[in-house]
Amino acid sequence: MTPRDEEHLEQLTRAALRDLPWRRAPESLPARVLAAIAQQSSGPWWTQGYSRWPTTARVVFVALTLSLLAGGIWVLGGPRPINVIALGMLAGERVQGICAVVSALGNAAAIVIQNINPRWLLGVLGVIALANAVLLGLAAIAYRVLQPDRDSPL
Repeated sequence: MTPRDEEHLEQLTRAALRDLPWRRAPESLPARVLAAIAQQSSGPWWTQGYSRWPTTARVVFVALTLSLLAGGIWVLGGPRPINVIALGMLAGERVQGICAVVSALGNAAAIVIQNINPRWLLGVLGVIALANAVLLGLAAIAYRVLQPDRDSPL
């Protein structure tokens, strides 16, 4: 398609859309929208956003949160300096342990895979791929069936 053809197609599309009549909203739409908004905001205050909570509830919530934070600090022995070097050594030991376990599991998996017949391995991978495709298809079907109709009113 040449640029001239694209411009011509664009002009035809624009003219066809310009000639379409305007669609009016149903007369009941504003009332339905206002009813939906009222229903959402009519729930209890604790189910709404924090900014819609009463001031007293917000103050109590902040005070309770700060009290829990202070209590946690007190239980842990108060603020004290952190020994960064000891923390790094502890983390290093844990990371080395995790790396050793992952390496051992990887070596074991490599040995098992090397001893499996390639046809079996490809068969299992094919079954897994087929199961994923079937699951994806079922999910698409369920989405189409269970999706609410977009043309229906609120």
